Amino acid sequence: MSVLVLVHRVVYAQQMSIISDGTWRASTILYNNWQDINFDDSNWGFSVSPAPNGITTVVSGSRSMWVNGIPPNAYFRKKIDLTSVMVKKTTLEISADNEYRVYINGKLVAADVALWTTKTYDVEGFLECGENVIAIHGIEWIPSTPSLVSCRWRLDTVHRTRTGIIAAH
Repeated sequence: MSVLVLVHRVVYAQQMSIISDGTWRASTILYNNWQDINFDDSNWGFSVSPAPNGITTVVSGSRSMWVNGIPPNAYFRKKIDLTSVMVKKTTLEISADNEYRVYINGKLVAADVALWTTKTYDVEGFLECGENVIAIHGIEWIPSTPSLVSCRWRLDTVHRTRTGIIAAH
């Protein structure tokens, strides 16, 4: 009797970037628990990108985003699935006109005034295997003026895939 066992495993490293653009969910309404991973944002629209105006720095490699109109607050959400990857390192670069608060999976990871500057944060400890959400609250100080948020979320990952075990007799 002979047994043949085949295991196929592929491991490779990759850098992923999630950038601010028109694919983020966006709202001007503050909902309870809007920053949590299980919040249903399906009734939200999408961000406007590039933002129509703004005087602050746009993070390199990203696009500015805001919402239609000129509200004092804008809320953005983006989901990412990390089921098949292991994150080795991740950083978030962000800029806003005028202020921001950043949440990952419902936890506040950064808050600052960032007019004309870009800030970088190490956000590795906030990610989970599976679905993750980054949520940004953009705050404009001057009534009736459009604002913008821009960010780039870099993830150094290791991908693992398996095709399983095949046995024959």
